[in-house]
Amino acid sequence: MDSTSIIWSLSIEEQFYLLWPPLLLLALSARIRRSHLKIALTLIVLGIALHRGVLWAQGADLNRMYYGTDTRVDAPLMGCLMALLSASQLKSRTKALLNIGALASVGCLVWLIVSSTFTDSFLYREGYTIVAVAAGVLIWSVADSPESIIGRALSWYPLRWFGLISYGLYLWHWLLLRNVSLYGIVGDWDTWAKFASAVLVAAASYYLIERRFTNLKTRFGYARRTSMKGSSPTVKEGSLVFTVGLLPREMSDQSS
Repeated sequence: MDSTSIIWSLSIEEQFYLLWPPLLLLALSARIRRSHLKIALTLIVLGIALHRGVLWAQGADLNRMYYGTDTRVDAPLMGCLMALLSASQLKSRTKALLNIGALASVGCLVWLIVSSTFTDSFLYREGYTIVAVAAGVLIWSVADSPESIIGRALSWYPLRWFGLISYGLYLWHWLLLRNVSLYGIVGDWDTWAKFASAVLVAAASYYLIERRFTNLKTRFGYARRTSMKGSSPTVKEGSLVFTVGLLPREMSDQSS
């Protein structure tokens, strides 16, 4: 992997942004029921998981599996499904089940962070879809109940701050890992020093560049309305920095 290969996810995101909005508008203009959209998205996500499993069984190349839009788009589509589900009012019993599901999701995600690697066959068969489901349930739960235990935990300021700079950290850390060596200065602390450098660069990127653009969204009426509804941005940012740990340890595996 070269220094810029980390931006592979942007290509999938841009393809998604080009395709999903017009398809959703077409569905809404055709007066398709939300329940039908939920069923359709569920079937598509399951179909992608099955497709990925078939490719794995046929011996498809690992990079083809990891970087392909058709094998990874189940994650953003799961986000769409969770957005539709979260738009519904939940009964107290359903909320309780959702909170239990969130706790199970935390356990699942922690286990995957600790145990999974880039080459694990489990990830390519059903693992990535499980990751998407667990992350979606977790975010749905804290968005619906920000005062829950998990919601309060994810509102902890250090997690919120890392959530703010998380995407910049994702982009910059690989560039530093591939091109910078601090071993001559810090010795065996080289990896930690590069991590600290990535955090500093990501923070500078956020405060000097990204925040100027993210502030522009407040000019739009929809952004102003939704900013006062649902969970606070602090909870969502904490959720993001927690779930970003799901990325398999491909960087350490491939750099070793």
